[in-house]
Amino acid sequence: MAPVGGILPALEFPTPGWRPQIVAPPQESTWDFLANHLSPAALTYARGLSAEIEDRFVRSLAMAESAETLRERFEASVPEYARLLWTVILVVFPAIRQDRERWCTHVADAFKGVQGTITERGRELLGEQPTQQLHVAVATARRLSRSLDASDPAWENLPVEHRSSANTLCWQSIGLSLALSAVGMILSGQVRAVTPSVPAVLCEWCLGFTDRMAKSLRSLGLLGRVGPSLSPHAGRGLGDDRQEDLELANAGLDEYARLLAAEDGAT
Repeated sequence: MAPVGGILPALEFPTPGWRPQIVAPPQESTWDFLANHLSPAALTYARGLSAEIEDRFVRSLAMAESAETLRERFEASVPEYARLLWTVILVVFPAIRQDRERWCTHVADAFKGVQGTITERGRELLGEQPTQQLHVAVATARRLSRSLDASDPAWENLPVEHRSSANTLCWQSIGLSLALSAVGMILSGQVRAVTPSVPAVLCEWCLGFTDRMAKSLRSLGLLGRVGPSLSPHAGRGLGDDRQEDLELANAGLDEYARLLAAEDGAT
């Protein structure tokens, strides 16, 4: 696996008040939701920034000529990508705050849509192993998103001595957002990967970012079990152990997708 921790800057995030955000790739339904809560000017501004992010950063990663080029572009993109992403979040946050329950439902549905796309097109566009890794990464991201939504009070009262770990966690969430957006562009058919190594590395990074985020959240006391007890292996909850999810995906992607659908019905 590419050294995920080494491609993110070791800097304090420049904006006070940042907290981890699990950002699903925007869909048209995202803008429909926001249109009900934002002024036309704010909505236009947010959509423009989102388009700029896609054109400046996401597309260039998805179309990288090699894994080495991908890494170089990723490292160069992260600081400015983080600044623009934070700006978008600031613009849309009033809408999220007004109707947080619906927003959380929308995020869960967006990830469910991504998982459906992975099931339908992953093998063809990404390859077998990257598809397995991305399935597990997105499933974990959905669970982390639910856990973060439920941990608001704990997050706001985080002790000062944990702020450094929280800052690291924020950068991991930014890295996940960028990598997931790039591989999502390939999955959607908007671009075709120049070489199979690029989507393979992106999927590895998505898995690495979600794994590190889960461990960080658990060490901060903000994450308990991240999935209900649906796994047939040793009675553990699906997703309690990343390796278990990988074993299930390796055993058969169709069966893994069925288990994820069953998990949806239980939560």
